[in-house]
Amino acid sequence: STMFLQPWLGKSCLFFTIFREPVARLLSSYRFCQRSRSDHLCGTIRLDARSATLQEWARHQRGFVYLRLALGNHTMLHKILGNDNQFAIVRRTFSGNARRFLIGKMKSVDQDDDDDDYKSHVPTWLRLAPHFLQHDASKDPIFLALTQALASNQLFSAVGILERPQDTGRLFDARIPLPHGKSWLAALQNTHHNSILSVSSVSLPLNNANDLIQTASNDSIIRSALDYDVPLYEAAQLALERGLSALT
Repeated sequence: STMFLQPWLGKSCLFFTIFREPVARLLSSYRFCQRSRSDHLCGTIRLDARSATLQEWARHQRGFVYLRLALGNHTMLHKILGNDNQFAIVRRTFSGNARRFLIGKMKSVDQDDDDDDYKSHVPTWLRLAPHFLQHDASKDPIFLALTQALASNQLFSAVGILERPQDTGRLFDARIPLPHGKSWLAALQNTHHNSILSVSSVSLPLNNANDLIQTASNDSIIRSALDYDVPLYEAAQLALERGLSALT
């Protein structure tokens, strides 16, 4: 949502992002939405994670990262696709308020922002998924253009990978230094994803997070639902490698 400020901040603001391995992100999302049901992230109004299987959740979340990335930055897609691309057109139908945008609240809807109203709207990414996601992600021209731009570092000042904390920390410390002598490297080295082991509704004899990720990765339905996520993750890894190479 910070990207909504970009037209006013101009070049004085640096944008960066960290990608997570798609299956690990899916499992984390599944667990998070079973616990908090934050509707702009979970889309609980359409599917409740507490009663969904992991396969159902994967289908429900298909294209989530792509849609949030594409819908979140008007300036980014304008550079790649021009101002009349379908995402830019959708963006103009919102009031400019980031919160309304995330929860799918259009200009024509009453302007009240109370909590009940917040929970009653279908979030933008979920509302648009049937219209913007193609059956075959590899033939989606906007997705391919965005993925290529991500890999070539046209979208962000720095792109990191959660599973590579040392490389990400080194790049971020060089490109986006923290104030007061703090270090990205130190902060990211303390990040781990073992919390996904406590995902409910996954009754598997697993010893660690890697086993859970591998088991989910071998599921054909889950793999199919990650057809947008995996290429983005691969592009992010290329962006990280290119960023690191530029430091030397």
